[in-house]
Amino acid sequence: MLRFAILSAGNIARRMARTLDGLRDELIPYAVGASDPARAEAMMHEYHFETCYGSYDALLRDPQIDAVYIGLIHPLHAQWVERALAAGKHVLCEKPLTLSADCAERLFALARRQNRVLAEAMWTRTLPFADALHSTLNTPALGKIRSMHFALGANMQDIPRIARPELGGGVLMDIGVYALTLADLAVQSAPHTVSGSCIKGCGGTDLADSICLTYPGGIQATILVEGRCAVPDCAQIFCENGTVALHGPIWSPESITLQLGETVREVPFADAAALPGAGFEYEVRAFAKAVQQGISECPALCSADSLRVLRTADSLLRTWNIPYPPESCALT
Repeated sequence: MLRFAILSAGNIARRMARTLDGLRDELIPYAVGASDPARAEAMMHEYHFETCYGSYDALLRDPQIDAVYIGLIHPLHAQWVERALAAGKHVLCEKPLTLSADCAERLFALARRQNRVLAEAMWTRTLPFADALHSTLNTPALGKIRSMHFALGANMQDIPRIARPELGGGVLMDIGVYALTLADLAVQSAPHTVSGSCIKGCGGTDLADSICLTYPGGIQATILVEGRCAVPDCAQIFCENGTVALHGPIWSPESITLQLGETVREVPFADAAALPGAGFEYEVRAFAKAVQQGISECPALCSADSLRVLRTADSLLRTWNIPYPPESCALT
């Protein structure tokens, strides 16, 4: 079985640790690494990992580790993905994989050269609703997709990871990427045009975004991402003859309804939110299966999908002149 390690002891890393602890019939929760040795040891004991390290480099030197999950802040992803791949580890990195598509592309190329699997942990793509959404959109009676609308938000403006550019802040890369991912899941192609505006906070990061995307075939998507106040999650796909609506959190929809004329029906799928790991099991299993099969990429979390979304985000961030720090991605 694969020996998994977690690089980080923050909140998202602890959620992954809980997930791995619940999957020990399928893999080995092996090591935790953190910059604070006490936090690494505490997380090791809480989630029953076998060992821990008080530095990230020390963890990567352990030859027993097969795969590493990286749950650091956004600007540190590129640096530690690169080091983990160079150390011969398979890597599952929390979203966004990087803060630029060019850097992500170089990392995927390194993974191929190293014969290792690299995947962005965009867990939304692996949840049961995704297959149900594809099947529903292929319903002949619906006709072609014409327009999509997504909205989400919360009062997040005082949270450091949102307010501070040196932490890779802003609502687009924190929660807006989920809406971009849903749009990508629906059309499975890159947008022709990308436009939008944002409201910036005092630190220069985006606190509210209004986005318009146009896709092949005349499909349009509008996206509202709000970090200054609560916005009920909304995900609607309007087709020639009906509407598909996703209900619940955008990153983990709880139900889908299909409306054709006066007829409304619910589309069934497994409830990921009811599982012990709150849905992270799906991405872990998809990633582990790719590693065990010896294939170059995880099909459910492939590089092409990640790069399409990152390129869209890139275009918006360049337009808005968001002041992110340079990523430590030394690859050429």
